[in-house]
Order: sequence, then C-alpha cells, then structure tokens
Amino acid sequence: MEKENELLRQVQLKIVDIMVEIDKLCREHNIVYYLAYGTAIGAVRHKGFIPWDDDADIIMDRENYERFVEVCKKELSPKFFLQTEETDPEYKLVMPKVRMNDTSFVEKVSKDWNINHGIYVDIFIIDECPNNKFVQYVNKRVLCGTEFARSGLYTCDKNPVKKILKPLFYKRTILNLWNNVVYDRWKKDDSLCVDNTGRGLVFKREYFGKPREMEFEGHKFYVPEKVEDFLTDYYGDYMQLPPEDKRVSHHSIIHIDLEKSYKK
Repeated sequence: MEKENELLRQVQLKIVDIMVEIDKLCREHNIVYYLAYGTAIGAVRHKGFIPWDDDADIIMDRENYERFVEVCKKELSPKFFLQTEETDPEYKLVMPKVRMNDTSFVEKVSKDWNINHGIYVDIFIIDECPNNKFVQYVNKRVLCGTEFARSGLYTCDKNPVKKILKPLFYKRTILNLWNNVVYDRWKKDDSLCVDNTGRGLVFKREYFGKPREMEFEGHKFYVPEKVEDFLTDYYGDYMQLPPEDKRVSHHSIIHIDLEKSYKK
C-alpha cells in the first residue's frame, strides 16, 4: 500500500506540471479556464488533490477552448501533447486531454488504442444551453450514448434495439443528426451552460463568471467565481469526506510509468 501511495503521489505531481503549463499559456493569452469537478473540490477542501485522485479536470467555454487549441499548435511545450480526435486519430473520446509525453497512464478502456497514453489533464467544454428540460435530457442521453459506444462501454448483448443503435452512436450519426436537426436550432438561454464533452450536465452560467485564484499543490490556479455554488449544485455537501471504501480512483489503470511511453 505504501508503494501504491507513493506512485499515486508521483502521478499527481506530474499532473501538476501539466496544469502549470496550461495555466501559463492561458495567462499569457488571456484564455479563461477554471478547475472543475473533483479538482475544484481538491482546491477548496484540500488546497491540492483529493488524496486518492489520479487526474485533474479543467473546464473552458467553447470560444476559449478554440483559442487554446490555436495557442497549443504554436506554443505548447514539446513535453506535452494536446490530444483530440484531430491530433491523435485513434483517440475515440469527445473530451480533449493534455498529455505528458514520455509517461504512461494506461486505462483498461483504451489499452488497445494506438494513441498517446501519457499522464493527463481532462479538458471539459461548456456551451450555451436551451432552457428546456426535455431537450437537456435527450442531449445528455445522446452524448452519453456516443461516448459509451466509442469507448467500448456500450453493452447491447441481449437488446436488439441497442445493437442497431450502437454503430450509429459510434459513427456519431445520431449525435450529428440530433445537433443539426434539433439542438443547434433550439433557442439557447444565456443564463445556462452545458458540459458538452460527454456528460451533458447543465449549470447556471453565473457559477463561472470572473475566475478566482485558489491555491492547489503550492501553485495558484483559477476556479469558478461561485465555486462553492457550482460544487454544491453537483455534489451536495462536497466538504463531507466519502466513506473510506469510496476513497478510491474511478479509473481502471493497467499500467503506469513515470518515464516511458506505453507501447502495445
């Protein structure tokens, strides 16, 4: 257990290096980002990682993310790699990541993909959102179906309807049809935003607002202006530690290397 904890800590420190690089580029180019989800809890509750966490979450709106992509093309350190479906063709997920080259953090779901498997930071993207519960619900189901099909988590062994739908989700046929015919045409409410990188979660836009600096592992990073409201909305009493048996990583990791890239 002691060796496992030491390895986890070394992974966390590598993640901090990635976060510092992202923060540097964003500050230099006035790109707005926020720590989100478990990483925001870590900042508020621990001034660093949740002790058992092995990844980091950053969130940006679409405009700032697109600017970030352009900056990365020219200025991202060669130590790191912005992973998207465009930069890494066999990468199948909607969510972009910034990976650390010459490291390995191989998850069971993607172990057979010929991609960069380095230690990473997730980047979530928020968009404008309709103020319609049914549209929000369908959007969430379509996003989750697409993500599950492309990641291999979509099960349809005994369900003939799911068997028909799976390739349509995998090829993004349903997602594209939904966006083009319904979602993109639906009037958006600028007081709401939706996490469109696989979760379909809807939040009040006012939660994000002007970024606040907060300490995280000895560095200063940005969190949402109303980070406490954001976390309460999603988690409830986020200051309460979970039961001990729940204090585990949510990733299924099959291989970690702090100095070498993974080769199949």
